[in-house]
Parts: sequence; C-alpha cells; structure tokens
Amino acid sequence: MLKPIVPVLFLLLSVMWPAHGQAQEVSAGMRVGLSVAELESESVNYETRSGFSFGVFADYGFASWFSSQPELQFVMKGADTSNSEVDINYLELLVPVELRVALSLAVRPRLFAGLSVALELSCRTSFRAGGVVSQLGCADELPEDGGIAFVETRTFDFGALVGAGVDITVGPGFVMADVRYTRGLTNINSQGGDAADLKNRVVQFLVGYAILLAD
Repeated sequence: MLKPIVPVLFLLLSVMWPAHGQAQEVSAGMRVGLSVAELESESVNYETRSGFSFGVFADYGFASWFSSQPELQFVMKGADTSNSEVDINYLELLVPVELRVALSLAVRPRLFAGLSVALELSCRTSFRAGGVVSQLGCADELPEDGGIAFVETRTFDFGALVGAGVDITVGPGFVMADVRYTRGLTNINSQGGDAADLKNRVVQFLVGYAILLAD
C-alpha cells in the first residue's frame, strides 16, 4: 500500500526549524548508529533484531543547561522468531528536550526525554525453511494456505524516548555519542489475531557530529 510520504515529510521538516531568534545557541548535524529492536506482544515471544539508523538534527540551546534537539531519522525496527524475520523501516521524527552539564569547555554530558512519531516506509517478512529464504510483504497472503504472512501494520507509530549522551568539542563542532531507548505507544497491528497487541521497542547506540551555526 502506498504511504502518504510526501505530505508528511513537509509537515515533519517544518517542525524542525523554529525561529532562531529564540535560541541562544544553534547547531546542526547528523548521526548514525546501531538499532537493537524487538516487538512486544503478550501472546508471542519475539527475539531482538539488529539494524541501522541514520538521522539529521538541529539543536536549539535556550540556556546553557537546556535545549531542544528535533531529529528526523531513518530507522530499522522489527523482530526475529525461530524461523522468520520481520523488517519494518520507519521515517521517524524525534522531539526531545535535553538537560546539559558542562564539565569543562570540551566535555558536556546530556540527559534527554521526549516524544516521537514514525511513518512506516516498508514492512517485510522473511521465512527460513530447508535453507531457502522466502520474502513477502507483512500483509501479503501466504501462497500455501492463503493466510497473512505477518500482520497488516498501521502507517503511524507514536512513542516516547529517553536517553543520555555526551558532546566532546572537536574542531568547529562536537563529536556526539548517545544511547537512546524508544518505546512505541501504538499497537501497530491493525487486524487483531494471535499477535493482537504489537508495540515497537528499540535501543540505539549512536555517534554523530554537529557544527555550531550561531551562538
């Protein structure tokens, strides 16, 4: 099913650029990292699945100790079972607020928390049987019995996030290292069935670089 990607992109990007005049310090950058994801269900035991994430962000410091850092990222989520893999890719907007402590001019730890909204880009399931791997869309029918390969998933997933990081001054900007946990609040299963309640969980280990634009 074709997702309404273009209108949502314009909406998300508009959130990421507030008026500069309200911020004392403005920086922008990108980060990449590893995502360790799982699906939470009361009826099915899913295993974690590793993936990739990439994001761009802007940081608006409203005080030396307080900032907001909206980010738009591509992130791979999903889960594994004993004989299958579920890959769900999202374009996700994160809007955290941060508390910062300057230990020195070069090192600045951060704690942050906020909300997220994710747009599903794709959902696929891979089955392993006898050394053969078969791939289907999550809502596709299985050719052997006419059942659904996984579930029909919802387009949007709303969530909450917490994390910690540290900025280290290098050159004209900061090297950034972050650990982030995002908990989906939406049941992404839109059809019910055995796995009636499915929610995304993901831990991310990220590194990035930000350049100071204004102070």
